[in-house]
Amino acid sequence: MSKEDNRTLFTLLNGGWESDPLASTITLTPIVDEVTETTVEKPSVGIDRYEKRSLLGRGGMGAVHEAYDTVLQRPVATKSLHDTVSVTSPLWKRFYREAQITAQLGHPSIVPVYSIEFTDEQQPLMIMKRIQGVTLEDYIEECKECEQRPLPLLYRLEQRLEILIKVCDAMHYAHVKGVIHRDLKPENVMVGAFEDVYVMDWGVATPLKSSMALDPYEEEVLKDASLDVQDLGINTIHGQVIGTPRYMAPEQARGELENVGAAADQYAIGMMLFELVMLTEARPGFKVLELLDRAMAGTREWDLEAVDPRLAAIIMKATEPQIEDRYDTMRQLAQDLRLFLRDQAVKALIEPTSMKVWRRIRQHPLQLALGISAVFAVAGLITITSLWSALQAISQTSQHERVTTHLLNQISDQTQDLDRSFSDVQRSVQRLAVRLESLYTLSSSMLVQNLCVDYRSLTELDSTKQHPRYQDNWINIETPVCLVPETVGRETAGEGLWLSSAMTPYIIQEYQGEEAASFAENFWKEDFLHPIQWSYVGFADGILLNYPGVAQFGEGYDPRLRPWFIEGQKFIEPTCGEPYPDASGSGYLLPCNQRVSKPNGDLLGVVGLDFLVDSVLNELELKQPEQVQQVFLLNRKGEILFSSADKGQQVGSLKYQDQNRSKDTSLFKQSQVVAAVQDKQKQGLIKDRHTVYVFSRLQFVPWTLVYAFEDSIWELER
Repeated sequence: MSKEDNRTLFTLLNGGWESDPLASTITLTPIVDEVTETTVEKPSVGIDRYEKRSLLGRGGMGAVHEAYDTVLQRPVATKSLHDTVSVTSPLWKRFYREAQITAQLGHPSIVPVYSIEFTDEQQPLMIMKRIQGVTLEDYIEECKECEQRPLPLLYRLEQRLEILIKVCDAMHYAHVKGVIHRDLKPENVMVGAFEDVYVMDWGVATPLKSSMALDPYEEEVLKDASLDVQDLGINTIHGQVIGTPRYMAPEQARGELENVGAAADQYAIGMMLFELVMLTEARPGFKVLELLDRAMAGTREWDLEAVDPRLAAIIMKATEPQIEDRYDTMRQLAQDLRLFLRDQAVKALIEPTSMKVWRRIRQHPLQLALGISAVFAVAGLITITSLWSALQAISQTSQHERVTTHLLNQISDQTQDLDRSFSDVQRSVQRLAVRLESLYTLSSSMLVQNLCVDYRSLTELDSTKQHPRYQDNWINIETPVCLVPETVGRETAGEGLWLSSAMTPYIIQEYQGEEAASFAENFWKEDFLHPIQWSYVGFADGILLNYPGVAQFGEGYDPRLRPWFIEGQKFIEPTCGEPYPDASGSGYLLPCNQRVSKPNGDLLGVVGLDFLVDSVLNELELKQPEQVQQVFLLNRKGEILFSSADKGQQVGSLKYQDQNRSKDTSLFKQSQVVAAVQDKQKQGLIKDRHTVYVFSRLQFVPWTLVYAFEDSIWELER
């Protein structure tokens, strides 16, 4: 039989045999389709082949319609721009790039793009698969509304997590291909009728600036499949915020273009994971600016007590404010979710022994029964003494775990409180910087009615009083003061003086904050604990605006020589620096500063707010755990910024002799703690001889809080 015969379907005549079944040959007849002569009309080409039907959705940029492909005779979805969008506009270019990017992402959970067509006016029409299903946003609402108990399979937690795992897989593929989405949210995920899941709307997607590390399998599969996107001249400007504030990562909300990468997509998926688990908004609120503030701070006011600790740990790791604390890749997040669904240990949580044992018991009930039987069988051989020793060991282990958990929780709470204070101050500094830049740009010197009060004449005002928190210096909270260095001369001072006057109401407002109504009454109370010692602006021309008003500065004081000014010139964003001695002699200060530049890039000044180190220590003492020996704040090198031993320390001797140097630092004495800090470990406990060190890293400053305890802490009942 020839090769041609082998490629043709045959039937056997007469049951298969035409002659004697023992014959050496058979006759096979090919099947031939009956062809009738019909005329096939020439199909429509280009945009004319798609018949627009019902509207599926409309946005600010365009609309999505259901349509019918008259050539292939199938339903499709078409996405188009509004007619008012010009072919030269950035929206047109983004639309075109969206089509290019999505068409090259060939993953089962990324919506397929079939084609892009253009009208005679060059308006684009993107042709996509028509998805039969609902958005993840609607699916979550259906889960909330389902009152059946137990829940139908469609709405159970396991099914919800399976949906998100498919989103994780799709995004890992996109990241490996070299593109980030930047606007992941439930509204942009479709859940199909057959458990198919699609990531939609890649309108603000952009290529990754750096390639990801691939495993050998990924390298082999994708070695010839890199993303090829035409350069259309679309560039996101540094500081520009793109995305949805409700799901946005902190670095994305702050417009830190260089830091927005795959981890930002992961953060958004972490927020979606919270909503799928808790069936409530991860970041509630209606005002965009309020949501943006929460996004920048990475605020997570969540109660996950009722959630399995492993799943809670996955949620928290995926939504860590610091990029380096999140999963390295989307694949790792998906893998942890799969491990959880298989009732196994997850990478995001270091489980206590009791949890591991309990899970193994659940997974192996037969072995448990056999083990119990064996225990009873040999129970008679165990002496009372050995049994008592075993029980003592178990009790000590359990006690050790309870104390450890209690300490870590307490330190974590302390860290969050301190973090919140730093975050609030950094936002205040940022607002001052924006206000100063605006006033300079407006050139509003003509609007200034009164010059700033000279600090040397402050004692002449009736509202000036001595204050114990400022080492009995003369203080005034009704007005800030201005200082002109001896090398400048008040008569020759220019923009620094009129800008100081223009900034007066704003510097007072940021210092007093929400306490403005009762501030004057509380400020003079000895037990009033205000987190900020000073609010100020140091100008490049040497002028200093300082609030509260103070009548004393160090001899030969020049703000341009102070540590906060020297370091603050480098900070284009609000940043907290290392302690330095207060020129007024009130103690060591912890500054938070930001550079303000003129439109041409030259330095205009440095704005800042200072914590008094004593006030930080006082805040920590209010809620610190029992039996604390000492508290330390370490920088990223493991050096001691300050400790509880610094509380109440006077710096008057430094004020005149060496007014411009920062506080001396020394390396922390415990090498394991230093190594943990340098490795950016988030939290931990280290025992060294008779001392126990518990540490927790802050989020908004690169510092670590360390508590030292005596090892007798293990004996406390919890």
